[in-house]
Amino acid sequence: EGDFLGASRAYGVGVRMFPGDLMIRVNHAQAVAASHGDRAALPHLLNADRMATRASAPKELRMRVLVLLVRNHMSQDKAANIASTLNRALGTDPRHREARELYAKVLEKVRQYDKALVVLRELRREAPEDLQAACKLVRLAQSVASWEDFEGVIGPMMERLRNSSATELKECLQPLEVTMNPLFSEQDLQY
Repeated sequence: EGDFLGASRAYGVGVRMFPGDLMIRVNHAQAVAASHGDRAALPHLLNADRMATRASAPKELRMRVLVLLVRNHMSQDKAANIASTLNRALGTDPRHREARELYAKVLEKVRQYDKALVVLRELRREAPEDLQAACKLVRLAQSVASWEDFEGVIGPMMERLRNSSATELKECLQPLEVTMNPLFSEQDLQY
C-alpha cells in the first residue's frame, strides 16, 4: 500500500526546505492523514488553505485543498466546518464533480433526499459511464423508494458491473448491500 509514515517525514522535510510550495504542503497533509489520522492532518490542511487563499493559487489546487478539508471535517463530524468549507468549494468551482458528490453526501446525511437525488441525477447525466455515480444514485433511490430513478439506472448499472473489475464491483456493491440489509442501523450508514 505504501509507506505513509516515510512519505509524511519526506514531505515534512520538503515543507521546511520549500515553505512556499503549496503542492508539497498538500501532499504532506495527505501523508500525515494516511499515517497519523485526520486530526493530525487538519492543521496542515488549514495552513495549506491559508496559503492557497493568500497566494491566489490555481483553481485546481485550491479545489484540491478545499475538498481534502471537507473530507477531513466529515471524518470528524464537524457540521459547521463541513458546511462552510463545502460552500467555499462550490463557490470557487460550482461544476467541480467531487465537490458536488460531497454536497450530495451531505444532503443525504441531513435527510434532504430530494435535493441529493437532484445532484446525483445531474452527476449521472454528465458522466453516464461513471459506474460509481450510478451506484450512488441507485443506493439513495432504493433507500428512499425513488423507484423511477432506481429502475432507470439499475439495468445498465448491473450490465456494467458484470464486466467490471473486482475493485469496482466491491466499491459499488458494498454500499448497496448495507442499504438493503435491515440489520444495519442509521449509525452504520454514516459517511
